Amino acid sequence: MYQVTQGQRDDEAYKGMMNTLMARVFGFTFEKWYALNKWDERYECYSIIDSGRILSNVSLTKMTLLVGGKPIKAIQLGAIATLPGYRGQGLSRRIMEYVLAKYQETPAFLFANRSVLDFYPKFGFKLVGEVQPYLKLEHPLRGGYCANLSLDSPTLSRLVEERSRFSNIVDVIDADSINWFHIVMEFEDDIYYLPHLDTAIIAVQEESTLYVYDVISTRNVRWEDIYRCLPFIGCDIVEFAFMPDALGCDYNTCPDGQGNGHLFSRGLEFSADTRFPYMATT
Repeated sequence: MYQVTQGQRDDEAYKGMMNTLMARVFGFTFEKWYALNKWDERYECYSIIDSGRILSNVSLTKMTLLVGGKPIKAIQLGAIATLPGYRGQGLSRRIMEYVLAKYQETPAFLFANRSVLDFYPKFGFKLVGEVQPYLKLEHPLRGGYCANLSLDSPTLSRLVEERSRFSNIVDVIDADSINWFHIVMEFEDDIYYLPHLDTAIIAVQEESTLYVYDVISTRNVRWEDIYRCLPFIGCDIVEFAFMPDALGCDYNTCPDGQGNGHLFSRGLEFSADTRFPYMATT
């Protein structure tokens, strides 16, 4: 019978096996994230291993959420994967049961794709509807000036590690390790710095829509002080990948198209007006 094993972050062979599993199932590896040495004690991996391969895995990240302005200790499950030839044998179920028994008193949540929506309710998870916060600008962006930040910028490191701007609706106050995962995997060329605000913005333009993935700051900043400085032209719609209440803007919401995936929670209540920050998802 297969046994559940906890992987260790200093085990290079295990990290290689994890990369192989992620590449096979999701088409990416953790190598860039490993290189930053951001796997710390908050991230745990539980795997079934056989003949030098991880057959199935469930990982978790320990987090402190802000929900309605109140801190809540929780775990987020992620990297839930099984090699194609070993699916349907109950391997993911065995690991899920092991992890949830170990953390039975801790609220848990995860994001799932459409193909497995029936799986997680078997473990007590409930589907949570999210919203999409957005702004319609009175005048399209005309293109301001701000500098790009590189991955090795001390300024970027400082802001990610010391950030203090958080939503009172839903946020994560210790997601720096996961922030770095998204930065190195997706947004290396999309990080903009506003020196007069000591604030970094992660944003991408697609046609007339500006997708703002994060505002990273150690101070309270307002959207009206940010958007005119951004180097984008022609955008008249802004979509936020987080709840932007801390930015002091008059935003609207609409039902989300599951841009994060489908949010499931267990032992954790989110408000009806929720957009979990994308940069803290696993």
